[in-house]
Amino acid sequence: MARISKTLKYLSEAELIAVNHEMIAVYGGLHGVRDINFLRLAIGRPQMSAGLKDAYPTIYLKAASMFHSIINNHPFLDGNKRTSLFSAVLFLEYNGYHIKFTKTEAINFTLKAHNSDWTVEQIAAWIEKHTK
Repeated sequence: MARISKTLKYLSEAELIAVNHEMIAVYGGLHGVRDINFLRLAIGRPQMSAGLKDAYPTIYLKAASMFHSIINNHPFLDGNKRTSLFSAVLFLEYNGYHIKFTKTEAINFTLKAHNSDWTVEQIAAWIEKHTK
């Protein structure tokens, strides 16, 4: 797994809201934030540390932790599964990584991660497998 060795760009609150807004605009649903605290948790989680160590030391674990928070805590009124995936994609792209998957793979992954209550590590493994 790739360890973090450079300064990363994280999504802001406004950017995460914009991702959700776009998902709703394209695919339908209700616009809006359901719980601002859960939204802020999702934004901050990839940056967390435990003691003096990075809680999520790889780019894949960081992306997965945000994905996990959004898909499980439902900070938005609608589109949380879609937003979880595309916010992880955007985070990776901001930091020079490219993730590639088909629409079917994306749907299957997101539904399986949500319905089977995948761990951050399981999500990170899928993300890493699809990232260049």
